[in-house]
Amino acid sequence: MDNRVPRVKSEDYKKEDDSEDWTAYRKARIENGEICHVCQCDFIIFPKGRKWKCGDCKRLEEDQGEVTSRKFVRCPKCGLQWDPYHSEEYDLFEDGDHDSSCECGCDFRVSTNVTHAFTSPPRIQEEGGKEPEEDEAEE
Repeated sequence: MDNRVPRVKSEDYKKEDDSEDWTAYRKARIENGEICHVCQCDFIIFPKGRKWKCGDCKRLEEDQGEVTSRKFVRCPKCGLQWDPYHSEEYDLFEDGDHDSSCECGCDFRVSTNVTHAFTSPPRIQEEGGKEPEEDEAEE
């Protein structure tokens, strides 16, 4: 007998106009344990069927030392976490150290490490829809 919990499918969450109900789909994925219920990052290895919290979110909540998160900033005094994407602290998106403050009145420094991803344009098709031969492309 297979005890695995099936994955949630977006096509199971349609609105009356046949478009996807992304809010209901995301909520179902959280309840099924497919994404973190705090930051909504995808899980690969956790068993499905119950809510989970990713390692980053657990560390932000439980670790008393310096922590790194892809999504949240944590106040060192009160522990409040916030998403810089939903704040007006735009300088946090630049590489380096930045002054920040919490609504509890604590002022502190946040270090930002910016990474890059490069998107290349589509491959150029030869006449007739063929891609260039490898030997020709190297010349």
